[in-house]
Amino acid sequence: IYDGVNVSSGANIYPTDRGWFIDIPLVGEGSVHYVTRPTGSLLGKTKVTLVCKFEMADGVKLCPVKSPESPSLLTLYFQRKGDNWSGVEQYETYRWFASFATQVDLRAGEYTVVARFDDIWTAVMSSSSATHPEAFNDALANASRIGFVLGGGDGLGHGASATGDAKLIIKSLEVE
Repeated sequence: IYDGVNVSSGANIYPTDRGWFIDIPLVGEGSVHYVTRPTGSLLGKTKVTLVCKFEMADGVKLCPVKSPESPSLLTLYFQRKGDNWSGVEQYETYRWFASFATQVDLRAGEYTVVARFDDIWTAVMSSSSATHPEAFNDALANASRIGFVLGGGDGLGHGASATGDAKLIIKSLEVE
């Protein structure tokens, strides 16, 4: 959600008795990008864990919106409050992705994805928590959203859609 508007299009989210699920839109009919929930400061927290399941028929593929021939990926993410989404100057270090620890190629199956906050995280463009630890710690202290992104090809959060019926079931998203 960006300024109250969900940038994912054609994706419906449904609650269940143990979580929620998303019907992933068909290619050309929409896509899922950022899936987030509010959070407060993440200082003192050690990790984020996502338990999810992708259900799809044999032969169905999840495709990155801008590079459909590339593998689609799920990556854990968090965002600092005040982000203007430009990725320019100070805002380059407002969104952080657990790129190396949590990239999951999107196929049918159940996944437990864990990212520790003391691992290397990457920012929107080129910064990492190793090269800019002060910006990373500031983002942790001032976090406003946490979740995961779908994408691949030219961008982790640039969205994915399906070539057939596909569902993403979110069982839990925990911060410890």
